[in-house]
Amino acid sequence: MVAISDLKIFKSTNFLGGAITATQVPSANPNNIFTNVPKNELVVGEDYFANVYMKNTHATEKMDNFKWWLSSKTFPHDTELKWGWESGINSYKIVLNGGDDYIDLGAQSTLWSGSQTKWSFSIRFKPTSNPYTNDFSNILEVGDGNDDISFAYKKSVNKLQTVITKDNYSTNGLIETSAADSTNVWYNAVVTFDSTLGTNNLSLYIDSVLIGHATYAFTIAIDPASILDIGRAATDTPGTFQFKGDVKDFRWWNGVELTQTDVNNVYSNSASAPTPSYWLKMTEGTGNPVDFVSGTKVGILKNSAHWNSEADASIAQVISDKYTSPQSITWFSVASKPEEPNFLSVNPNQTIPIWLWLYVPANSAARLDDAGTFGIEFDIPLGGTGTGGGTGGGGGTGGTPPPPVADYKVAIAGDWGCGSTTNSVISLIQSQGYNHVCGVGDNAYAGASCWTSAFNPLKSIMNSAYGNHEYSESGGIGPYKTFFSHTLTYFTYKFQNIQFFVCDTNISCDVGSAQHTAIKSALEASQTDNTVVWRIAIMHHPQFGASSTHSYDDANSVENFGQLFMDNKVNFVCAGHNHNWQRTKQVIYNQSSPTTPTVVASTSPYSRTTTGVIHVVSGGGGHDSGSSLYGLGTQPAFQAYQDRTHNGVWELVASNGGTTLTCSFVSTDATKFDTFVIQ
Repeated sequence: MVAISDLKIFKSTNFLGGAITATQVPSANPNNIFTNVPKNELVVGEDYFANVYMKNTHATEKMDNFKWWLSSKTFPHDTELKWGWESGINSYKIVLNGGDDYIDLGAQSTLWSGSQTKWSFSIRFKPTSNPYTNDFSNILEVGDGNDDISFAYKKSVNKLQTVITKDNYSTNGLIETSAADSTNVWYNAVVTFDSTLGTNNLSLYIDSVLIGHATYAFTIAIDPASILDIGRAATDTPGTFQFKGDVKDFRWWNGVELTQTDVNNVYSNSASAPTPSYWLKMTEGTGNPVDFVSGTKVGILKNSAHWNSEADASIAQVISDKYTSPQSITWFSVASKPEEPNFLSVNPNQTIPIWLWLYVPANSAARLDDAGTFGIEFDIPLGGTGTGGGTGGGGGTGGTPPPPVADYKVAIAGDWGCGSTTNSVISLIQSQGYNHVCGVGDNAYAGASCWTSAFNPLKSIMNSAYGNHEYSESGGIGPYKTFFSHTLTYFTYKFQNIQFFVCDTNISCDVGSAQHTAIKSALEASQTDNTVVWRIAIMHHPQFGASSTHSYDDANSVENFGQLFMDNKVNFVCAGHNHNWQRTKQVIYNQSSPTTPTVVASTSPYSRTTTGVIHVVSGGGGHDSGSSLYGLGTQPAFQAYQDRTHNGVWELVASNGGTTLTCSFVSTDATKFDTFVIQ
């Protein structure tokens, strides 16, 4: 099985780019890249550049969802170290030949067709040449000849331009770059429009830099039947205004004018970028690209439009000497682990060029052994064949492959009680054939005996967190610890390929507490366990949600666990306390407003490898029912679903060897609500 030890670093020719050499660069060794820095240059200050190759040396297996980051740099900190790669390396793209090929995104009357008052779009593209007989090559256009939105490459001066036209080009809003742009270079363009501004309502950004504004004084009313094309002008003759080059990552925001901060986040591909209304990532590498937001809208590759990978020709450019900066590099400084994989995968025997930049200011205290440490994390493909490799850090593991996982069903609920509705929920669990039940706490609301008696038939397949009523009612937590054979009220355990991390939000969760230390240790240990696919945190008090009877973030669980869960790939946080059902979109920790998380994905199907949790409140276990269920305020923007009219459980149904989970709220009559998929 592929392991961390299969990833090796090799120097390029003289560290100046070009071809990879057979010389491996030793890690944890001073002077291994930036060698022979003259002492006199330390007086005046200097920039140094070097190129190396990262290579997966395994013969048959790839490294999936690869993350690479500069995690730290040694003292003194008066020097600066950065790393980067040439734009587009190791990502799929769609190739357009400038003839009759294009991508048909269809007519979307709720997005880019109809009356448009405020919108933004972005696209990444690389012109490979400009052989056109006409003056423009359309990278993107939607319209009917009367009202059009287009973004184009201008042949006569090699400039990029965006234009809104009305009445067949008789009046228009036009912005173009001031200097000639290059072929064979990746660009990221963002165009924004807001008719409410009156003037300067159209804006163009290239690589996050504002190129300029234009004023468009008319109403845009694109024919709803008009399709949006990438690579051509829809109404023109094939081969006349076609774009020749590579494209990927098209996003459309309806009703949103992106700010400069938003544009910066789009350019850096940050998870903080606003979620678009439509997102053709173009990361599939085969078939037709699918809208990531809806999971159903498809961009159709027309004629000879086809997939390719930047990795097919990942040979670094050559610089003349170590003082010359390479071109078109995206640079990164010391940072935390990226939220998303920054390389799709590293295939067997594939090489990826990495550039390094060391800046030594004048009269700095720098030494030749100044060093940086890189973090590495990747997934091992399920079902890979074992090769006996040793355990590696940063997510790489070796040895035997994980055992096959049968399909299974899990039910999660709490706030049970001992009444007739509770019995209905128990009957539901038994009739639906759940393989495992996990409680989120608040059991009997009295002495434990009624509850332990009612749940004894489920004891062999059940585990649970502790709620505030276990602490406050007669008999306390003791009977429940005995029932579940618990030593502590916080713990971790596995079921199939899920690892549950059960937290007790009735006691201290603070960093440095015994509980926080134990949960942190268990989470980190799970990163090198290749039998764990899903991580679910269980606690009684919810972290966030709609206004309800109880407030959120008890024990400061968001501040204490939020970033920890992000860093350690937790997929779900499940709680109760409020007697209703709530489910968020896929969200990440928002340090500035902990109970208002940041949305990273809004709709099904969700991706397990996206950093972010789906937070679930499943408090319909039976203590309250009907009109007694807790009320819910206005649904927050980060929330995907909420309900206060049903009792039942939240279920996870595993398929495809445990790699796909289909999740729903299930009421006592077995009706399913809010079904979504994560895979």
